[in-house]
Amino acid sequence: MKKILGMGNALVDIMIRLEEEEILGRLELPKGSMQLVDEGRSKNVLSSFEKHPKSFSAGGSAANTIHGLAMLGVTTGYIGVIGEDELGGSFVKNMIDAGVEPYMIHSRQATGHAIALVTPDSERTFATFLGAAIELTADHISSFDYSKYDHLHMV
Repeated sequence: MKKILGMGNALVDIMIRLEEEEILGRLELPKGSMQLVDEGRSKNVLSSFEKHPKSFSAGGSAANTIHGLAMLGVTTGYIGVIGEDELGGSFVKNMIDAGVEPYMIHSRQATGHAIALVTPDSERTFATFLGAAIELTADHISSFDYSKYDHLHMV
């Protein structure tokens, strides 16, 4: 079986189910949209849902693909940048639990995350803070030994 290495934005998906969609207007998040936000706005959105139950999982397009392939039994690895924080640890644990071999670069910047607000009709609205994920550079990956993988998946 082929071995696949993924590379991309290492984000943590934070899912929050809403009882009503009106709060999206108050937060200036158009329903069904994906808005890039800075760290301050991200903290503001999260503080609005402090008492709401949340689920956390490794995310980002390439990470989602690699995670899914690993769950199907494919040998996978993943390269990305995370912060030295709780969300970064959560990302790594979730990938390892799925069977992915993580090759993470650590940053002093906060781990990127996508806050997914799910309305009662199951529509998702995202407030995405890219954080440390955008720090991945050619310098990080130029000396990586790609020889144990057959394919590279980048998004």
